[in-house]
Amino acid sequence: MVNKHLSIYVAIGWFIISSTAFGQQIKGVYFGQRADSVQALVASEVQSHYNSGGWLMKLNARTIDFKGEIREVVLCKENVLIHNFDKGINLCVHYVMSNGVLVAISTQYANLSIAEIKNLFSPDRRNIGGYFFDSDYRHYSRLFVANNGLATDEYRQTIWTELPLQVRQQLEIMATGMH
Repeated sequence: MVNKHLSIYVAIGWFIISSTAFGQQIKGVYFGQRADSVQALVASEVQSHYNSGGWLMKLNARTIDFKGEIREVVLCKENVLIHNFDKGINLCVHYVMSNGVLVAISTQYANLSIAEIKNLFSPDRRNIGGYFFDSDYRHYSRLFVANNGLATDEYRQTIWTELPLQVRQQLEIMATGMH
């Protein structure tokens, strides 16, 4: 039986290259973390980057708020170099908040297409109905073109009741077949 938060554990050694794959995930940031803490970690990341002489890659950050409540903390990077990739990647990571805590990490790529992002992913990722799950199914990412026209990788904590019915059914079939 699968619980509401999808605690399916599979013995296969999958791993995911999600929005954290290209070095934009900041150490110490986690889902459910307070917005002001995420904001402080992003600011520290930018400051330490420039303090260490990191001038090849440009970084900047900003906070989007509404009536004093942080809605997003945005970290943008230009010229991120990836092993075996022919160009520097330009991206913005949106740490999305709801009710004062981190609920999603949405990475938008200014100079990559969805196909290019998929080519950078590990071939071992588990794609179920367009949801790319990590090895323990606690998190997933989705790839899409956002309203602003940018290829986007949205990374979220898996909440069983928020998944589409077809994805839940496929996961239940997989869980039943593995026992």
